[in-house]
Amino acid sequence: MAVPLTGPDRLFLGEIGSARDHRLHLALAARRPGPAPDSGELRRLVAESAARAPVLTYRLARGGWEPDPAFDPACHVVEYRVAPGRDVGAAVVDAVRANRLLPDHPLWSLMVVHGYAADEHLLCYRAHHAFQDAVGAARVATRAVLLGRTVPAPDPDVAVRAPAGARMRLLATAARLAAPSARLRPPPGRTGRARAGARTFFLRLDLAAFREISAATG
Repeated sequence: MAVPLTGPDRLFLGEIGSARDHRLHLALAARRPGPAPDSGELRRLVAESAARAPVLTYRLARGGWEPDPAFDPACHVVEYRVAPGRDVGAAVVDAVRANRLLPDHPLWSLMVVHGYAADEHLLCYRAHHAFQDAVGAARVATRAVLLGRTVPAPDPDVAVRAPAGARMRLLATAARLAAPSARLRPPPGRTGRARAGARTFFLRLDLAAFREISAATG
């Protein structure tokens, strides 16, 4: 059953960018010990994750988001090798920029990034912002892909029964996005990397605070 497009969906896919625009992609990467898995192992992981989280099979269609009848795990596996010693954060950014999403398939991929070190690799879950927001991407990536847990299928009625309060918050958010915003600044001594007119910043997060929020909210 199709899940209707919401206002933000249309905004992200139409007015701001497209499915191929990496500036609207979210990426969650986990550093893992040992050599990178082969493509067959990653395809099995994708197939198992899609069975646990049906949302991973939803693609953009005329009626909204619909399950892909020809869902193929191979379309969602990407291998990206970087030079030895390459900065880990920069390697993830490079992988996202170099590998576009396929608009005829669900707008996400699982990337294995390796080569920067002999004793570890990265598993990176990347999704378009219209397909998932940061909370949704984190939920699927951690529960279904990394932890092997089940994530319920999308509810088609959510988009059409949003309460008035949620609609007002959406309008308020849109107003804030339209207004001039403060720049996100890195910690002292860290500089952004200019490329193609954009800047990328790597920031340190307080893991203790993240765990406290996670424990309180589930």
